[in-house]
Parts: sequence; C-alpha cells; structure tokens
Amino acid sequence: MYKLWLFLTLWFGIQCSLQAQQQNAMININAPINGKTVSFTEFLEALEKANDLVPQDGKLYDYIVKDVKVRFIQKIDKAGMDKRFFNNGPEIVIRPDLRISNIDWDPQFWLVPRNITFAGNIYFTDTKGMKALFTECRFKKAFAVLSNSGEFIDFKKCTFEGGFRMQRSTLIDYLKFDSCRFTIAERVDYKTLNLGLEPSILFIDNKANNLDMTVQYSSFEVHPKNRPNPQYFLSLKNSTFSNLKFIKSDIKASLDLQNSSISNNFQLHNTKVHDNILLFGLNINPLGTRMEWDLVEKRIAYYDAQEKKLYSINNLKKIPLTIFNDLFSSYAIVYSAFKSQGNRYSTNQCYIEWKNVETQYLKKLYEKDRSAETYFTYWMNVFLRIFCDYGTNPLKSLYMSFYVLLAFALIYFFLPHNFGYSRSNFYENLQTFGNYLRHPEAFFDKMTQKQQDISDRHQKVRSFLDNSKQNKAPFYFFLIALPDYALYRASKFSNRLVIGYTKGVHRLKDSGKSFLGFLSNILFSFLILAIVIENLIMRVLDSTALSINIFTTLGFGNTDAKGLPMYLTVLEGFIGWFLLSFFSLSLISQLID
Repeated sequence: MYKLWLFLTLWFGIQCSLQAQQQNAMININAPINGKTVSFTEFLEALEKANDLVPQDGKLYDYIVKDVKVRFIQKIDKAGMDKRFFNNGPEIVIRPDLRISNIDWDPQFWLVPRNITFAGNIYFTDTKGMKALFTECRFKKAFAVLSNSGEFIDFKKCTFEGGFRMQRSTLIDYLKFDSCRFTIAERVDYKTLNLGLEPSILFIDNKANNLDMTVQYSSFEVHPKNRPNPQYFLSLKNSTFSNLKFIKSDIKASLDLQNSSISNNFQLHNTKVHDNILLFGLNINPLGTRMEWDLVEKRIAYYDAQEKKLYSINNLKKIPLTIFNDLFSSYAIVYSAFKSQGNRYSTNQCYIEWKNVETQYLKKLYEKDRSAETYFTYWMNVFLRIFCDYGTNPLKSLYMSFYVLLAFALIYFFLPHNFGYSRSNFYENLQTFGNYLRHPEAFFDKMTQKQQDISDRHQKVRSFLDNSKQNKAPFYFFLIALPDYALYRASKFSNRLVIGYTKGVHRLKDSGKSFLGFLSNILFSFLILAIVIENLIMRVLDSTALSINIFTTLGFGNTDAKGLPMYLTVLEGFIGWFLLSFFSLSLISQLID
C-alpha cells in the first residue's frame, strides 16, 4: 500500500512538472519575410504584423525574424520609413517578444524607427552591417544586441524599462545614448531568461574591438532595494573602449568599470553617480581622462565577488585587511588621472581621501601585529590629517596655529602674573581702580604724577636734541625725534583731558548739593570704567604678544616667566615648532608639485 502511494505521488509530481514546462516552453512563430529581401519599411511592417500573428493565450511566444536581406528601396522607403522619421506619425505598439537574427543590412542606408513602443523583449543576434538610429522609442522589456557586427547604434530620446545589453558585438563607429531614460522595476515579472540573460539596466561586455560609447543627457534609475545588487549596476566591466563618455547624466545606481580598458578618452563630466564607482583594474589614458572630484568623492569602491560585499570609505571599519590594497589601486587610478590633468585641487582632495583609507588600514594593521613602527606611523597620519591634510593644505596649519595662539593668549590673560605693558598684573590694577572709586582724590594725585612723569621723559629727549643742535648734529636727528614728540603731545593731551574731567567732577561733588554729588559719582564711575576697558585692551594685547613670542619660539623678550607660565610657555613653544614645521613642509611640498 505504501509503495502504491509513493508511486502515485511521484507520477503526479512528474505530470505537474511536465505540464509546467509545456506552459513555460517558448513557442516560435516565424515572420512572413523570413528568407526574403525586403525594404526597411517592409521590415518594420513585418515587425508590426507580429501583433496579428502571435496569439494572446497566456503562452510564451517568440516572433522570429531571420535570414532577411534589408535594402533601401527608394520608392517604398521614401514614402514609408523616411517620411515617418522626418515627420513623425502615430505611435506604433509591437506587443510580442522579437528575436531578430541573421539580418544582412543595407551597406549604405540606416534603420531609422521612430515613435515605436516595443512591449516585449527585443533581441538582435548575428546581424551584419547594422546602422540604426532609434528615435523616441520605448522599450518596455529588455533590449539586447548579441554577436552582431555593424557600424553604429544610436538611441535618441528613448526609454528603456527593461535595460540594454550588448555582448560579443562589434561596432566600427559608436554606440550612443542621447537624452534617454533607463529604469528597472523592483521586481522584474517578465521573461528575459529565454536566452540565458538576467535583467540588467545597462550591460556591456565587449572584447571584440575598441568600442566608442557615449552617454549624454540621460538618466538611470534602479529601485533602491536593488541598487546594492551587482546585477543592477551599470556594468561596463571586462570590456575594451576607445572612448567612453558620460556627459551631463544622472546615475542612480553604481557604475562598474572593473578590469576594463579605455585607450583614448574617458569622461565623467557633470555626471552624478549616486552610489559607487568600481575602478579596480581599470586601464585608462590619464592624459585623456576628464572628471571632477566632487563627482567621485566618497564613491570609489571595490566589490568582493566572493563575499558579495561592497567596500568603500563609507564603511572603512568593515573592510578586511586583504581588501585595502585593491581599494588603494582604485584611488591610484583616479589620482594619476587628476595629476596628469594638472588639476591640483582634485589631486589633493583625492590624495586626502586615499590617505584617510590608509590611516584606517594602519589602525587595523596595528591591531593585528602590535608593531611600534605601525603604531607611530598611524598616529603620524592622524596628526598630519588634523593639522595639514597630509601635507596638501599649508593654510590649515596656519589656521590651527591661530587657534592655538588664541587659546594660550586666553590662558595668559587670566593668569595672575605680571608681563608686558603694565608694571602690575591685571588683578592688582582692578584692585587699584576699586580704591579710586572710594577715594577719588588718590586718582587725581595719580594722574597729576603721571603728567609730571611724561614731562620729565620728554624733557630728557628735548635736552638731547638741544645739545645735538649746539654740536651741529645732522638734520635727521630732529626727524627721528618727531615720533616721540607726537606721542608726547598725545599723552599730555589725554592726561590733561582726564585731569580736567576729574577737576570738574570734584567741583560737582564739592557743591554741597546731593543731586550734583550723585551725578559726580556716576561721572567718575564712567571714567574709571573707561580706564578699566583700556587696561583690558592692553592686557589682551600683552597676552597675545606673549603668545606670539612663545609660539614662534622668538623667546620671552622682557617677560619674566615663573611658576605656571613657565610650563605653559614650554608647551606652547613645542606646539608652535610642530605646527610651523608642518606649514613649512606642506608649503614646500605644494611648491615642488
């Protein structure tokens, strides 16, 4: 009983499988022009006739067009294909899948279909002498060119919803996409596997000849869920090109150029690649390469086919040690291209990102071997990145120097030590000004004494000049004294102004009226506030001057550094030497380059 049940189960399963295979088996329907010589117009009409010849019963059909010679017949094509190309016409929809093979195209004239919607897959295989210009056509499923030879294929204002594929084909002139739109859905629910082909948005596998390929004013959009899948990359890998140009296009996918060769011109001009650019093993002509750094920044990547993972600067911590060298070689390709262009900015930016990857590599290498040399090399990279972008940015060293100067100047400002212009420290001056507020007469005496000191100092200079005049000194002695005389007059004027202001305040206070006495206190407080602000400014200048002196290792000058300032100045001097060395090396490096 058990054996009978097992036999029936197997028999039923086999029958279901055979039925499914029959349902999925491709049924070929031959075109009426097969084996004939026809005009271009008749060829296109034969494609349109597929709508009548292919049933719509849910089964899979291929409409086969093969063994046809297509020639330009002026009487037919002038009124047919050419008229439609120049004047346009109503949309033509061709529903079935098309397999077009072994076509011998006219050696002089072109195939120029316009405003045609191909609702099924379309495959060109083993055709000869193809020269085609597709204008305003829509391809709802896959478009494939397989094992063809011809001169050019040109697409203008076309829409590809199932991708484009070209393999083992030779085009003498070019392959061009102008103002085209490529999209591919999240789930591809149509059959593109009948020729062993996976759905792909753009797939070029060309080793037969140096292909000249241009993509301009076009867009590529892969569903976000499919974008990490390499099947949906713009795959131009393992191919040879004479020229490859992406101009003013938008690519919402990854661009795979691994192990390809571009002998002449490679352009990535005003083209935004939203995901990654895979360059490992790419052979280009650096002098013929044109691209902008902001188009490739943080997009250079390597795909590990074994692990099926993408690695780039965006996931540095996840990169295995064995992958770093492959990523380095990708950066080297871009770096050499920018350097050959003479584009110093892009060269430096590429080098910085390259070194950032190297820094992470050194960190991982140290975690593995615990070598002292690796450890110090890693930290040297870190310092170079922070202070001068690995020697590419001398100005960054100056910016960092400026920040260090300000930081130490701020510390010196609040330290209770004497240095610079003032004979007493800042806090002692504040205490003195506080006493002046309580005892204004002391302030008046102080300013009077200051005026006398100014006069005494100037008198010494005056006596020197008088003696020089009697001794017939050269005239420039008197010119040298002019700055001192100007400073003397300015100091004397400001001091007299303060003394006059103070006398006026005293008169108000001695008037005996309470209101005037209150007013005199306010006016005197304003005077002390102005002098405090002056001292604040001088303290700032003194602190900054000391910081500059120490930072540039010029010495202390007349500053007596004791206690905490002594240690701070040693630290700042070392940092200054360090940063100024970086600045010098970075500047020399840029000048040499």
